[in-house]
Amino acid sequence: MAQQATSSGMLAEQKALKALAWMTEQYLRRDEGVLDSMAMSSGELALGVLAEHGLVTWLHDGVRFASWTDEGRKLLDRQK
Repeated sequence: MAQQATSSGMLAEQKALKALAWMTEQYLRRDEGVLDSMAMSSGELALGVLAEHGLVTWLHDGVRFASWTDEGRKLLDRQK
């Protein structure tokens, strides 16, 4: 299946990743920029998808905590 560009020119997958990144930043961010899935399967899944795309890196045990990579921070810094 071919990727289709949205009205802003972004591919649908890029737009979904950006939305997921912003939701993650808003709801899973803890002190000092640590992302915490709070042991929720949805949080773990979100962090896993972002990790697969190189936007976060796992911390400690690689299941619950993560932090933004440089690429992830760049995505968040781009205009909404």
